[in-house]
Amino acid sequence: MYFSINCVSDDQYGFAVDDFKVTTTGTLNNENFSKSNFAVYPNPATDVINISNVNNLEITKSTISDVNGRIVKQISSSLNAINVGDLSAGVYFLNVTTTEGVGITKFVKQ
Repeated sequence: MYFSINCVSDDQYGFAVDDFKVTTTGTLNNENFSKSNFAVYPNPATDVINISNVNNLEITKSTISDVNGRIVKQISSSLNAINVGDLSAGVYFLNVTTTEGVGITKFVKQ
């Protein structure tokens, strides 16, 4: 979940927010969901990362984002192996969306 507040003004020097509330419904990502349903290997990776779907959940899409939150790769099928050879070396986040929830895990590309 991402949200942003941006104040763009040529003649003002302050911005104030009195109250801010985010309310969600449904399943949110949590570390337990990822660890109990998926294994991602090898980590660190060089060319390919493999997703082991432990409970055979239906993967609807996967995305890879960099540490700044920019999506660098999007996969709209239930692939078990994702080619990461075209990514620069660094830290990335694999976001796996299933019919039961969303799991995010970190991996390193060498």
